[in-house]
Amino acid sequence: MKEKAQVNRIFNSIGYIIKPGENKMLEVDISGYYPNLKKGKYKISKSYFYQNDIPITKDKEHLIYQGFTIE
Repeated sequence: MKEKAQVNRIFNSIGYIIKPGENKMLEVDISGYYPNLKKGKYKISKSYFYQNDIPITKDKEHLIYQGFTIE
């Protein structure tokens, strides 16, 4: 059974600039959205765009994924 996100949450949309070849680690606290996650393997996704994609349209949306484990 998948857990559903709470619908009464507000978040800031922050733009991070990551140059080609650069690495950036971002920490994400998802406990407010998914407070009851059980031990297991999960995957989170984040959309991004290239500077030349402005204005952003759905067909120019790119996704990156990262797996993580709750022990």
